[in-house]
Amino acid sequence: MDEKQLIDQMEYFLAAYEDSYDEEALDFIRENYLEYYKKGIRIDIIDQALVAIDLLPDDVNLYKRYLEFLKERYSLDQDILEVGCGRFPAFSKYVDNVQSQTGKGTITAYDPDLITTTFGNIKLYKKAFDENTRISDYSLITSVRPCEATLSLIQRANEEDKDFSILTCGCTHFPPIYLDYYRCTPTREEWRHYLIERATKNLPKDRTIDIDFIKGTENPIISSRKKQKIIK
Repeated sequence: MDEKQLIDQMEYFLAAYEDSYDEEALDFIRENYLEYYKKGIRIDIIDQALVAIDLLPDDVNLYKRYLEFLKERYSLDQDILEVGCGRFPAFSKYVDNVQSQTGKGTITAYDPDLITTTFGNIKLYKKAFDENTRISDYSLITSVRPCEATLSLIQRANEEDKDFSILTCGCTHFPPIYLDYYRCTPTREEWRHYLIERATKNLPKDRTIDIDFIKGTENPIISSRKKQKIIK
């Protein structure tokens, strides 16, 4: 695409939300977005801004790929909560587009760093998701690389017997007590095993845990849903 178009639209977006970004984040985007775009380097804070201006190419758009996975596995015609949506709710934007076309379902997004609290039909909450967050109004809890909120999401979904699906991040977020006990630097593989262990520990008996992968990332999707009833 035309470089000038990218620069013009990104600068327009950043100017519009300049007061909402913290200075460090704003400087990082301005200093790196053009180089990252040209080199195909993927990082959420820049990709979310590219989604906002509709300039993230489909062939590297992980949000759209995950959207297709979620549509096939669960359907979007329900009340969905996205945890850790980031500064701009890129994934929720795509969910909202689909729901607006079908006239079915709702999408709510949580993140303590949200730069906006109004976008389309998305219900946006500038707050962190934790073990006390109320989720009774939702039928599906999901997230794209929630990082620190991953364990809380799994815990709350299991407690409330809710479907959940998480496209996990590539870093590790073990509780401090775990790190203190083992006194080592955990690997991503250990983190994946730990997440699966936590997901299955208090899983309701009529549920299953699934592990899937989508093109463009080596990080697994961890999902929970009701077991399919076998009709004899």
